This record gives sequence, structure tokens and C-alpha cells, in this order.
Amino acid sequence: MLQRVHSKHYGHEWNVAAAVLRGCNTKELLKEYFSVMGRRFGIFFEVFPYGKRMQEATDLDSFLDSAIEDMKEDKWLIQNGDTFELTERGEFEARKMLAELENSGRLLEKATRAETVSRVTIVVHFILAALKLPTAILSGSVGLLNDSFDTLLDGISSVFVYWGVKKNHEHLVSLILLLFMGVTGVFSLIEAMFRIISGDIPSPDLLTFTAVAISGIVCALLWFYQKYSGLKNRSFPLITQSADSRNHVLVAVSVAIGLIVSLMRIPYADAIVGLIVSILILKGAAELLIDLIRSARGEAIDFERYGFSLFNKFRAKQLKRWFLFMIDQGKIQTRDQLECEAKASMAYQDIEPLRALGISGSQSDESIVKTALEALDKEMLITEYDGHLKLTEKGSFELRSTRM
Repeated sequence: MLQRVHSKHYGHEWNVAAAVLRGCNTKELLKEYFSVMGRRFGIFFEVFPYGKRMQEATDLDSFLDSAIEDMKEDKWLIQNGDTFELTERGEFEARKMLAELENSGRLLEKATRAETVSRVTIVVHFILAALKLPTAILSGSVGLLNDSFDTLLDGISSVFVYWGVKKNHEHLVSLILLLFMGVTGVFSLIEAMFRIISGDIPSPDLLTFTAVAISGIVCALLWFYQKYSGLKNRSFPLITQSADSRNHVLVAVSVAIGLIVSLMRIPYADAIVGLIVSILILKGAAELLIDLIRSARGEAIDFERYGFSLFNKFRAKQLKRWFLFMIDQGKIQTRDQLECEAKASMAYQDIEPLRALGISGSQSDESIVKTALEALDKEMLITEYDGHLKLTEKGSFELRSTRM
């Protein structure tokens, strides 16, 4: 019964046990450990004391105090003054958790290999096509039939990707994918132009809308999976496939808007949305083609351009605010200290759970640090007096408004 009561606490007990096993045997070292872990996801615990939500400053302390008490009760941990030491059981549980995470990390590594992603994409597209084609034929829906053939073509193009990745013909298969994408964009553009010329308002087709909406949700998941794997493996074909999946999401959105405006009988609205989507598809294909040509000439592809820009911007903004906090507290006083703290702030390889899962490194980390550092001067948030860094009035306001 005692085991069942405490099972809900094992998540944070395991994390703290792993930190103590790593050598973080005081409260301050544990706070630093979990602060670095939080930064991996754009969470900076130290910044919380500013603004209306000052009570959140106690979150990390409360988390640690609760975990430590549970660990003592479960006989995982003993405390000698200000230092902690794992018991034999605590060390066993910590190593057990890390072994499980390492196993999960191996599964994640296997799941994000280029060949695995290509196989998953093939299966998903052919399953979608197999579901949509019979429905389209039975219902007589022209829109759904067109979408079904488009999904089938995506399945065929995915076979090319798998072949190209396996045989190391990435440039050729990327070119084929871009050809498919370009054809889709051109046909979408022609269809939108015809609708503008004719001025016809499409009739509501709930069956097509439902099918495209489901396809859009699946493609949104595929987009994330392909993009993450493409960035991790620096695989241009996977990046291209993720762009194609994103296009399907755009098409799903345009179909939804088209259904709404057709119910409202607004002329040209559906055609204009279709025109915008087709231009976005062609623009994306053109940008990818330019990078592919540069790569064929021997230039390195800048994969940062295809990263998760919104999340990376969020992380850079949070890091910038953390720099402001550290300068305001006097913990960073010079440019040299700022540079050192910037490098040390993302030492994720020292965090055992992240390392075990294989997510302790991120190719965008260096870019995020650079963006945050540049923003301090570019936005005039800091100034320098006699070699010491100080916040400007604008910097102080930025810091105060952080948690408002």
C-alpha cells in the first residue's frame, strides 16, 4: 500500500536521485542542476521573482523540498548537515531510471533515423490514400477524389525518399520531391486563378472537409516528426518532406476557410485563400531548390533556417531575460563573465536524464546564445560603466515585465 501511495512521487524522486548520483549533493547544487535542465526547454527559474507572480520563485525550492522529504521517507536518501547521500536503494533506483531512459533514448534514436522516418511516411500516406479513395468513389466527391490522388502521389514520392536515403542519392530524391511540390503548387495556382475569373462560390462539401481535416492533423504530426528527424540527422530529403507535410496542413486550413466562406456566400474569398496557399507552396519549393543547388555546388546547407523558429525565438528571449536578471543581481559584472555564463548556461551534457535520452545537445543552441547576446546591445538593454555592466532603464523595464 505504501508503494502505491508514493508511486506518484517517483518521477521527481528519480530525477533528484540522478542529480545526487551525478555529485549534486547540496541544495544549491541541486537548484543549479535543475535550473540548467529547465533552460533546455526555455524555462529559467531564477527570473520568476520579478512581476506580479513573485510566488513562483518558490516553485523550484518547493519541488526540491518535497522530493527530498519523500526520498527520506522512502529511505532513498540520508542527510548529513547540508549534504545529501544516496542509500543503497536510492542509488539502485537512480541507476534503474537512467537505464530505462537510455533504453528510451535508443528507441528514440532508432525512430528518428532517416530510413525509419521514410518508412513511417510511406505507411501513413498509403493508409490515408486507402481510406480516402474508396470513400471518394462511393460518395462521388470530386474534391475528396483529388485529395486522395494527391495523398497517393505523396506515398509514391515517399518511396523515392526511402530509396534515395538508403542508396545515398539525397540530392536526386530531393529534386524529385521538389518537382512534386512544384507541380502541386502550380495546379493549386491555376485552380485558384480559374475560381477568381469565374467568380464561382464552391458548394459546401462536408465529406471532403472532414477527410482533409483528418489528413491535415496527421500531416501536422508528420511535419513535426520529419522536421525534428531531418534537423537531427541534417537530412535535406526529410526537411523537404516536412515542407510537403506543412503544405498539406495549409491546404487543410484553406479547405476549412473555403467551407466557412461558402456558407457565408462571400465571393472570391475561397479563391484568394487558395491563391495565397499556392504561392506559399511555390515559395517554399523555390527556397528549398535554391539551397539544393547551392549544396550541389559544394556549399553547406544552413539547416538553422529550417529549425523550429518560434520555439528557438522563445528560448532566446528567455535567455536574454536571464542575462538581465544575472546582471541586475551582480552575478554577471563584465563582458568576459557574460561570455562565460553564456557558454555555461547550456551545458546540458551534464544533465543525466537529458544525456540518457539523447537530447542533451541541440544544433540550435549556439545560435540561440548568439541571438540573446546580440539582443542585449541591439535593444539597448545594457550599458557599461568602467568595465562593469548595468541595466539601462529599458533593460530594467524588460526585466520587471518578464512575469507580468
